[in-house]
Amino acid sequence: MSDIPLKEFLEQRIDDLQSSVNDKLTALDSAREKAEQQMNKRLEGMNEFRETLSDQAARLMPRTEYDFAHKSLDEKVRALEAALAKSPTKSEIETAQKVLEEKIRNLELAKANQDGRGAMISALTSASISIIVGVVIFVISRYVIK
Repeated sequence: MSDIPLKEFLEQRIDDLQSSVNDKLTALDSAREKAEQQMNKRLEGMNEFRETLSDQAARLMPRTEYDFAHKSLDEKVRALEAALAKSPTKSEIETAQKVLEEKIRNLELAKANQDGRGAMISALTSASISIIVGVVIFVISRYVIK
C-alpha cells in the first residue's frame, strides 16, 4: 500500500516535471522565435545598409578619377590665369584706342588733302589744256587758215 502513494507521488512529480519542462520548452521556443525575429530585423537593416553602400560606391567617383579630373581643371585654371596676366588692362586698351583713333583722323585728313589736291590738279590740268587748245586753235586759225 505504501507503494501506491509513492507511485502516485512519483507520477505526480514526473507530470509536474514534464509540465515544467514543457513550459520551459515553450518559453524557449517563444524566446527563440523572438530572437529569430530580432535577428531577421537586424539582418534586413544590415542588408539595407549594404545596399546603401553599394549605391554609394556605384554613384561616387573614385579618388584616382577625381584627382585626374582635378589636376586637369587646375592646369586649365592656371593657363587662364597666365593668359589673363598677359592680357592688357582696360587703361592700356583705352590708350591704344585713343592712339588708333588719332591715327585714323590723321589718315582721313591726309586722304581729304590728297582728294583736294587731286581735284585741284585735275581742274588746273583741264584749264591748262583748254588754254593750250584755245591758243593752238587761235594760232592755226590766224596763221594757217589764211
